[in-house]
Amino acid sequence: MRRSNARPPEVEPDPSHTMSASKPHQLRPSSVSSRVSFLSPSNSKHRRRVDGCGRRCAVIALAAAFLCLFIVTRGPDSRKYAIILDGGSTGTRIHVFAYRIGWGSLPTLDLGLTASMKVSPGLSSYAADPENAGQSLVELLEFAKERVPGELWEDTEVRLMATAGLRLLDVAVVERILESCRKVLWSSGFQFQHDWAAVISGR
Repeated sequence: MRRSNARPPEVEPDPSHTMSASKPHQLRPSSVSSRVSFLSPSNSKHRRRVDGCGRRCAVIALAAAFLCLFIVTRGPDSRKYAIILDGGSTGTRIHVFAYRIGWGSLPTLDLGLTASMKVSPGLSSYAADPENAGQSLVELLEFAKERVPGELWEDTEVRLMATAGLRLLDVAVVERILESCRKVLWSSGFQFQHDWAAVISGR
């Protein structure tokens, strides 16, 4: 058997495999940039700012909700009323004042709800019949009840300030007139005290 002297065919290397083997693996720019962006300190700071802003907004919203609840629950109590009866020489005039208590505890007059009414004659005309002087206040007090909510009557002060004509009468007669008025004011449903009906000094 004769040995063949022919050489085996040489296999040429594939250029693509040669380039792959000679060059290191390179990452795509997009993947690199995305990783760098995710790990960069500026991105984490941005996330912290967003989270902080979200927390502040949540706190502000919660505080606003509590403030609205406070205002709603305190709303009916914030308006107050006061009643003044001015006993003049020609008639008696009632003044119904509505006001609000502000944040600094300073009252603010509500002109839209303030009202007045006058009846004649004045209290001094009852000098001969002092026991019936109080009846002249009934119509005025009904006027006030139409303007002051019923649930606030017992918290609304009513005061009678007599002037002019009553100062000319005898002291005993004046006291009988005032006592007649006090009886009506006591039974009015408004808040009243004995010394809240008096003659005001002209000085």
